[in-house]
Amino acid sequence: MGEILPILSIGPLLSGIIDSNNGQTYPFLEFISRINPFIKETHSLIFSTLIFLIIAFIGNAFRILTTSLNAKVSAGIGTDISSELYERTLYQNYSTHVTRDSSIVVSALTTKFTMTVNTIFAFLQLISNLIISFFIVLTLLFINFRINLSAFIVFISFYTFISLTVSKKLNRNSKIVRQELENQLKAINSGLGGIKDVILNNSQSFFRKSYFQADREMRIRIANNRIISTVPRYVIEFTAIAFALLISITISDNNTSTGSTIAILGGLAFGIQKLLPALQQIYYSWSFIKSNEASFLNIFDLINKQTYVPSIINFPKGKKIDFKTLEFKNIKYFYKNKKKSIFNNLSFKIKEGQRIGIIGKTGEGKSTLMNIMLGLIKPSHGKVYVNNIDLHSSDENIYKWFNSIAHVSQDIFILNETIVSNICFGEDINKINWERLEYATKKAKIDKFINSQDKKYFTEVGERGIKLSGGEKQRIAIARAFYKDAKVIFFDEATSALDLKTEESLIETIYELNTDITLIIISHKLQTLKNCDLIFNLKNKDIEIGNYNFFDK
Repeated sequence: MGEILPILSIGPLLSGIIDSNNGQTYPFLEFISRINPFIKETHSLIFSTLIFLIIAFIGNAFRILTTSLNAKVSAGIGTDISSELYERTLYQNYSTHVTRDSSIVVSALTTKFTMTVNTIFAFLQLISNLIISFFIVLTLLFINFRINLSAFIVFISFYTFISLTVSKKLNRNSKIVRQELENQLKAINSGLGGIKDVILNNSQSFFRKSYFQADREMRIRIANNRIISTVPRYVIEFTAIAFALLISITISDNNTSTGSTIAILGGLAFGIQKLLPALQQIYYSWSFIKSNEASFLNIFDLINKQTYVPSIINFPKGKKIDFKTLEFKNIKYFYKNKKKSIFNNLSFKIKEGQRIGIIGKTGEGKSTLMNIMLGLIKPSHGKVYVNNIDLHSSDENIYKWFNSIAHVSQDIFILNETIVSNICFGEDINKINWERLEYATKKAKIDKFINSQDKKYFTEVGERGIKLSGGEKQRIAIARAFYKDAKVIFFDEATSALDLKTEESLIETIYELNTDITLIIISHKLQTLKNCDLIFNLKNKDIEIGNYNFFDK
């Protein structure tokens, strides 16, 4: 109604103004006087104008409200979809994460998703403007069917022709934008992720070129789509002016009265002024949707491909396994697209409190063996038993196992946060058990370092722990394991990148851990495994078990 009433009233109002100036009485003004006898006929024109302005103001307020509502709805929908995609991504199997390009997921969750939210907003704008345009056209046809029908046919024909002409180009550009966006992010990750090698190899120009090529092609396509979306507006405005002038000449030749002529032209001009922005918004929304179609579809394709969603979400961290044994029975594992297993019916048993070392040449499967032990990947054949229960028989078993173990690797993942955030990994700062935290740092022998810092536990460690030494990172990881109260701790080449003195000190710390904690240590150095109860030597797809003296011969 906010759009229709001003169009219906503008013609009679203009005619009333013209005729009153000629000393005539216009029925519209007489009608106003009859409605309210307190308004003199001479003042009814002012009153009518005021009513018209109020109606026009309400119409514009309605458009503002509609736009605001569409923006909020699209933002809400965007948050729901984005959170769903991120949650599904986090809960995918480990094997899925290590085999896909992370830049695709990152671009989907950042820039592509901004495009997707804008696309949802454009769709809602398209629907609301279609409804508005429909009622405006009906109103214009009611005022003057023949003239306004001609105008409507001209405008719709123009936009339809443009849409059919540019549709394929917009779609092609959207695919290129999506691909180049991924290439741009890949160039950023590659250049900054290996910045030390980039500097040492003087490769800045190579990565700069990769980024420039991706960014330039993407920006050109976005600019082309923007031109396609906006240029028709100026052409259609010229067409509307030409059409209005043509109608003016036609009406003048028919010797119509001045008031009637003004009423017809005023209604037509005002109606077009209302209709054209709505039609342009429809076209702009459609072209925007087509411009971002590839990114939009890519988001939902990613969601649909994230097929694995565990039956348990937010599994309580307090639920653990009272660890007694870890057993492998006839384990085989086939890498993707490989016909031969890396293991040949591997079988062994690890008991609570044992110190187990794992050694073997490169390519023998040490890391794969540990990932199977960790429960991150499922064996292709055979069973993994924890306390005589099949580990992969349920999601609950897996999450209880995850809660009961800790992993300390050569390349420790360090958050760009404080020391306390890195030790109490993934825990709300308000829920931290400080007594357990202090115990964990003392056992990991990093408490003295922490207390020597000005901000103690709230010391910032920098991106990737750049403010920490290699030994300090490892001790934070060990403290993380103690804070978690892990029953089994896996060390994956944890000391291999350290200097000899730091390595010896860290190994001493590892072997001093409580005897009720089971340690499983991977190393390429036999000397590191000297104090292990048993050593597993991976060789020729099988396993050879013995103590340090057995392998030191």
